[in-house]
Amino acid sequence: LDAFEAVFAAGRLADEVDAQHIAQAVLSADWEPAIRACDVLLDGLAVLVTQGYVAAAPQLKRALRSLVEDPLAEEDALRWLWLACRVARGLGDDASLDELTARQVRVARRRGALTLLPAALNERFAVDLVAGRAPVGAPAPWGRLEAGLEDRRVRDAVLASFVPGVGDLAERSVRGLRPSPGIDEAMAQVSARIMGSEAGIPAPEGVVRLYEETLEALVAHGRRRAQAPALSLLALLAWWRGDGARAQILLDRALQDDPEYRLAVLLDSALAAGLGPGWARRREPVDDEDDAPGGALEPTAG
Repeated sequence: LDAFEAVFAAGRLADEVDAQHIAQAVLSADWEPAIRACDVLLDGLAVLVTQGYVAAAPQLKRALRSLVEDPLAEEDALRWLWLACRVARGLGDDASLDELTARQVRVARRRGALTLLPAALNERFAVDLVAGRAPVGAPAPWGRLEAGLEDRRVRDAVLASFVPGVGDLAERSVRGLRPSPGIDEAMAQVSARIMGSEAGIPAPEGVVRLYEETLEALVAHGRRRAQAPALSLLALLAWWRGDGARAQILLDRALQDDPEYRLAVLLDSALAAGLGPGWARRREPVDDEDDAPGGALEPTAG
């Protein structure tokens, strides 16, 4: 399940052959017929990859109907609802989209899923706006998101959620008065997946786009001259994808808002030194990694 979800999230950056192989493995696996809604959804996505929209639509609609009528356990809901919402939007199933986006917000709030909640609120606000439940120009919850990102630990938790396979690290990292040594070590590994030349991975496009949409909306609707955290995260995502030009534009705006915002200053220094993301430098020799500009780019930087 994790392999297929990762390929689906990676979008056009994923190898098409790998996606086909994983989808075929899902469909040919020797397991019991799919009963749970998330399993039906997974099978439907596998059919979408291998046979196309017309063949997959009936199964995907059945999965959405099952998700609406028989809610998942909250742990599964945190993992699957964002994907189900995207499928509902793609199928034009407004009723399911209405129910599932509302449920995603409720579950994210109850579970304290701070990294999922901004995207869930953004998606729900869009549904309410289209449905006429929110007047044009009504304020979305940008103030709360803006205030949250001003807390370095919350911002770093959002950064951690960019990386696939970290489980509930983002939520655990903001519990308590200070992070435990184990959390610090895990966050350093997150940093290495984005910035390190040995462990670096390409940005998973589906996940990245989800966060970009929310951060871009925050920058557009939030307070002027107070968007250094959101702009810095957007710049980091652009840099991770290899789009240094967009990253620099975003960093210039972040530094206009706050010339001393540390994440923006560090990333700006990396760009000035010509340092690319970890996956792009994997085959490049590094004389002394400790002295490389990327060594200073830790998620815990203020």
